[in-house]
Amino acid sequence: MEPKKEGGNPVPPSGPEGGSENKAAPDGEASLRLDQAIAQAGGPSAVARRAEMYLGTLNRYRAGRELPSSALVSLARATGVRLEWLATGEGPMQGENPVVTAPAPMPGYVLLPLVEARAAAGNHGGLSSDNIVDFIAFSEVYLRQTLRRNPKNLALLTASGDSMDPTIRDGDLLLVDTSARRIETSRIYVLAIGGALLVKRIQLRLDGSVVVKSDNAVYEPEVLAADQTSTLNILGQVIWQAGPVRS
Repeated sequence: MEPKKEGGNPVPPSGPEGGSENKAAPDGEASLRLDQAIAQAGGPSAVARRAEMYLGTLNRYRAGRELPSSALVSLARATGVRLEWLATGEGPMQGENPVVTAPAPMPGYVLLPLVEARAAAGNHGGLSSDNIVDFIAFSEVYLRQTLRRNPKNLALLTASGDSMDPTIRDGDLLLVDTSARRIETSRIYVLAIGGALLVKRIQLRLDGSVVVKSDNAVYEPEVLAADQTSTLNILGQVIWQAGPVRS
């Protein structure tokens, strides 16, 4: 079945959304809160794009249609407001880290989010895709044709520490493909290990074990046996970096 068209935007075929998923009861206050959140986050088109939602669907929610719980979560994240406030009106509208909205990109460019947390290249750090502090423009042709990556899956982080010297230096800007979580030997990945966030090179061995190593020889490599590799939480592959020229 072809998707219907509504207001020039494709929307899913009519019918139940989310099956038996819990929905927020529609009320005028909820619609007003949603409109308020959307207005401060850059408008309906920007919010629909960030929430990966059809604009027509978003407009129906704004008109009072019941909100599935999954849509509430997506819209709270896309607008930078607290989920509890959006759902019930209770508590403050925003938490400690309000959303940073992206300006309109120049033609031929896409804006990639710079995440607040510093990826720890040796030191412990935190990573939250919700904490966007800025956007940086990249050529869409370069991302798609040279790097061969989908801009939708890309995020920027700042490295800290010296464990990946000389390849990655403290303060370098890292471009991470969050969809590239399958191990390719000798590639560099952002990892979450035991609550720590690390940038490391991964090597595969014939016996199925994995070597997690630093490019700085001062740091000892770690070896995970084949039956331990499932504990390796890969957040994405580092595909590009930038930093100042160092003498």
